[in-house]
Amino acid sequence: MTVASGRVDQHDVVILESADIRVSVDVERGAHIFSIVCRETGTEVLFQDPRGLAGHVVGGWYELFPNAGPASGEPAVPQHGDVRSARWRVLRAQEVGDGGVLHVVTESAALPLTISRTMTLDGRRLRVDETIANLSDEPTPYLWGHHVTFGVEPGGETTIEVDSRDIVSLGAFAPGASIVRADAEGAGLDDLPHKDGGVADLTRFPMEPASEMLFARTIERARASVVGPRLRVDLSWDERVFPALWLWIENRGAHGEPFRGTTSGLALEPQAGYLPTLESAIRAGIAPILAPRGSVDAWIELEVRSASTCPEVGAGVTAP
Repeated sequence: MTVASGRVDQHDVVILESADIRVSVDVERGAHIFSIVCRETGTEVLFQDPRGLAGHVVGGWYELFPNAGPASGEPAVPQHGDVRSARWRVLRAQEVGDGGVLHVVTESAALPLTISRTMTLDGRRLRVDETIANLSDEPTPYLWGHHVTFGVEPGGETTIEVDSRDIVSLGAFAPGASIVRADAEGAGLDDLPHKDGGVADLTRFPMEPASEMLFARTIERARASVVGPRLRVDLSWDERVFPALWLWIENRGAHGEPFRGTTSGLALEPQAGYLPTLESAIRAGIAPILAPRGSVDAWIELEVRSASTCPEVGAGVTAP
């Protein structure tokens, strides 16, 4: 319906809007998708970082490239990669059908790699098509993923659907407030060993304070969902490029910066590999390698459905 440019928190932003959802993108910092609003219900889909656009750390949907987890390597590739903080150039922004198209590009300062992204909003669905390219004559290892962070109401119930029988907690990356046993393995989110014995079922967002970082080493199907009484949000992606999924679950368990014991949110993170640093993935021989002057294409889609369009919504759980 509309495509508009403007300023939010002194950042240049582009807004795509259809009859169903409104998508806001911070092109000045990371092409960070900082807001997706369901127009029918007025519900914000993504977690809103209280620091705003200038200081966001965990909010919204951002790109992880050419690293995904903590800083690593020599020379060091920053935590979550450096394109998430870079300015992206707008090549095209225009209305198309019931929505619009935004095409942006940027380059990594850490490695000789570029990334191009086309975001297409059509009704209830946002599709992201991307290409990464190697500017050098040397094969270059990388990590690549998406950090899609949903807000969750404390004290309610939110269901999480992930199609994997191979989920692990890596001890070196387990948060201190985790309720899952360190280095645990499970055949699903409902089959993870609880640190106090028994089983931790994380198909429902935890009621108790908890901080989790989990890794689906393999997936049965490249699809995951968050379901509540007002909205169902489905995420699907290119399994060829993103064969793993990370899950970050935070319910008032982390008290250091930037969480302060008040954050409730969860992230679904399609990833190029299950190990969370480029250095560790290279050592294990599982880091993808971009050929000299080569390129790789990938896609990811998010669809928002309300109770009026999805019978599963409204089954006694609280919206994301």
